[in-house]
Amino acid sequence: MDILPQFHCYGFMINLIAMHTVTPRVVLPRFHLPTFLKTIQDARVTSSFVVPPVILALGKHPLIDQYDLSSLRVLGSGADNLKNEIAKLVHDRLGVTTCDGYGMTEMSPIVSAQLAVDVVSTRGSVGKLCPNTNALVLDHEGKEMGPGESGEILFQGPQMMIGYWNNEEATKAAFYIRPSDGSKWYRTGDVGSLDSNGAIYVSHRVKDVLKVKGFQVSPKELEELLAEDPLVADVAVVGFSDEKQTKQIPWAFAVASPCDTEQTLELVATAILKRANEQLAAYKRIQGLTWLDALPKSASGKVLKRELVTMRPPTMVLSN
Repeated sequence: MDILPQFHCYGFMINLIAMHTVTPRVVLPRFHLPTFLKTIQDARVTSSFVVPPVILALGKHPLIDQYDLSSLRVLGSGADNLKNEIAKLVHDRLGVTTCDGYGMTEMSPIVSAQLAVDVVSTRGSVGKLCPNTNALVLDHEGKEMGPGESGEILFQGPQMMIGYWNNEEATKAAFYIRPSDGSKWYRTGDVGSLDSNGAIYVSHRVKDVLKVKGFQVSPKELEELLAEDPLVADVAVVGFSDEKQTKQIPWAFAVASPCDTEQTLELVATAILKRANEQLAAYKRIQGLTWLDALPKSASGKVLKRELVTMRPPTMVLSN
């Protein structure tokens, strides 16, 4: 069963796989839990490629017990980080195996996949490299790291993009040219390691890009939009994991401009977010704003976002 957007690279890839393997499939226009469960029951669905929030629902939602899901054998997870605890919930409840994977649009999109037979031996990883795909791990000084050593993960393969359309600067920044042989590698901005068996483990991101519901979101775009408001003197946007730890949400930290308004800062923040979010696609919307007296900055004036990430935002979310 396919619930992924067909225009998204993940959904498009699954579409091609189904045609290549001549696999019968049911395609739903959107994810709706009762419809999803009823379709598994009625069509005797055996597998589905999904995202972590769907897996979480299968592991915890009370509605699951009202349907016969005994045909379901395996789930493929992608587009966001899958936590071991979530996969275990589904296995304990339904006996379903969840396999993780890793990819990005720039790599068309698949890079690695975890097979059902490897789930136990590669638990916590995003699987092993796909055929004809190579990986490289570099530390912050550009030194190549060995098995088990952490650094930025780079990939190379026939599925690698040529570059970004009409954006030479972004294209140049996206690639690393290996000094030893002049080969070209795509820089993922993800930090992790490879073990001696070729399994890939991803720990965190170094690029200033958020992953929201499988889409890439530029904090710079959100910051520029918020900065247009006269009540915002300085602003930075970072990503936090939501309460269920299944996805990132954009969150703003801002310094208020001196103003004569009688409104509380909470009401001001709500109005600012409303104006900004009306101009954004749903997955880009900023979920909240925290006021600070000043943003933490380096001596050169660069905002230290790593310090903002350690400041847990209020539990109250200002934006819907």
